[in-house]
Amino acid sequence: MNKYITTIKAVCPKTNKLKNYHGPVVEGISVADAQMRCDNNGMGYCKVDMISTGFVTDEITDYDNYKSN
Repeated sequence: MNKYITTIKAVCPKTNKLKNYHGPVVEGISVADAQMRCDNNGMGYCKVDMISTGFVTDEITDYDNYKSN
């Protein structure tokens, strides 16, 4: 199984702006399978974004700021 990075859209408590945050890593045989696993297991708020290369870790939570650096 592949591992996929997810993102979560949420309001930043500091700025009150909608931002993208790093969500949990989800396993699946494809992006569609990983998204289905999220949707069917109480994580429908997550969007499967990309396959994990092992580079992004749980320490990165503010995904918008990470991508712009």
